[in-house]
Amino acid sequence: MQSLKKISLVMPAYKSAKTIGAALESLFDQDYKNFEVIVVLDGEDGEIRRALLQWREDHKGDEFKADVPGAKKITVIKIDHSGSCAARNAGAARATGDYISFFSSDFVAEPGMLRRWIEAFEDNPDADMIYGGYRFWDVEGKPAMFSQPYDLYALTCYPYIDGGFPVKREWWEKHPWDEDFKSLNDWEWILRMCLDGMKPVFIPDFTFSAQMPQPGGLSYDSAGSWFERFGQIKKKHGIPDRPVCFCSLDYDEEARKLARATGQDVHQQPFFKPNNYKLIYMIGFNVKEASTCAVMLGPLDGKIEDVPKKVVHWMPADVRRLKDLKIIDLEHLGQSFTEFRITNYACTAEDVKFLQRYGFRVSLKYYFAWPENHVNGQEFKVWMPPEFGDVARGIPDIATTANKREATCEVLMDRPWGEIAEALMAGKQVVTNAGYPATWVIPPQNTHPELKAAIINTLRMLKPGNAGREWPHMPKEATSAKKFGKELMRLW
Repeated sequence: MQSLKKISLVMPAYKSAKTIGAALESLFDQDYKNFEVIVVLDGEDGEIRRALLQWREDHKGDEFKADVPGAKKITVIKIDHSGSCAARNAGAARATGDYISFFSSDFVAEPGMLRRWIEAFEDNPDADMIYGGYRFWDVEGKPAMFSQPYDLYALTCYPYIDGGFPVKREWWEKHPWDEDFKSLNDWEWILRMCLDGMKPVFIPDFTFSAQMPQPGGLSYDSAGSWFERFGQIKKKHGIPDRPVCFCSLDYDEEARKLARATGQDVHQQPFFKPNNYKLIYMIGFNVKEASTCAVMLGPLDGKIEDVPKKVVHWMPADVRRLKDLKIIDLEHLGQSFTEFRITNYACTAEDVKFLQRYGFRVSLKYYFAWPENHVNGQEFKVWMPPEFGDVARGIPDIATTANKREATCEVLMDRPWGEIAEALMAGKQVVTNAGYPATWVIPPQNTHPELKAAIINTLRMLKPGNAGREWPHMPKEATSAKKFGKELMRLW
């Protein structure tokens, strides 16, 4: 790592005398040393001042200056009590770093945190912000608050990026914190920057720990006034109320795609905070993680008008897992789904019959969208993974591309359902050995040359102008995204 980039850690301090010492300690133990800390006292607080003086006494070798904006390590400033957003803005105005982290005074940095952040910026030159998950240090086992890869649409549905992660300085200069928001302010700030084009990059790592929200704190209080404050942010950014929420344990990418296509919400944990959803639509139900899936579906009892309606769309892999259960357990599960009025869909007729056998009320439905505007005469261009380069060389008469976005046909051998569904939802033809509906299926082959020949023969058959070609059978249960969105309204 050759970077000399400087990180400014802006630390608002309010009633945090018990935690600020550990926060500072964790920063000064970092192996990346080009940083500064700006502590912002949000109003006069004698306990915090005494805690800082004690920390200074314990670290006499470290530079510690008050009201000096260019201090090498720590600067302490005080403002009239105005809230965390005002404190963050005041501290950032004094910062001299290339990147700014609004590092709360109850955070504890993991070893190597700053180096990990700098390396992530170096590895992703286009990144404007680096983020990941974090843990809670004051709870046994240090449970995690997970995050996810960046998706702007998902960010309009719920917050999953904490404001403590580092951002390029120029983005704060363009978008300071909105001091009118008393809670959920990091979601508003990050959402505003992302809507303006900021590029966050996700790292699958936990680089710091936080204190579990305490009574009287902003994060704790936001749960009690969630609708009001959530609504404030949605109103400011023109985000409509969405009555349907998609969720999934194993198919989260498909859930996000369906939410975007139908203009509804998506959430990893719809009931993490209060909501007013009318319908929860779960893609897949992994019986091996049944308790987690049940939590995602939310309350299963209560008055019908008080509990959102539930849909579980069973994927083929889910049904295969069910077949490993004992008959008595299958019957109990089917009875429970019926008792709690859960609507069930499955992707194949065979899966429908299996589920019905054990008491599930289930219908056949394909959740991907067959293209309504597909034209047989459109340009035929094939994408296939690099390991099938010899197949591409064997079809010089057919256009191929390395760019998936350009392709009208994809060769997806031994690929997961999610990738196949993504291509189908984009209106493409799919050549696969997976046996899913609406795809061109390659029968099992013993050798790679045989597989190559089978793929080439299928692609030549698909080539426009082949009079003998017929489209894969797409029954009425398949639906476009537009029609699917209308169907959702009828479900609740």
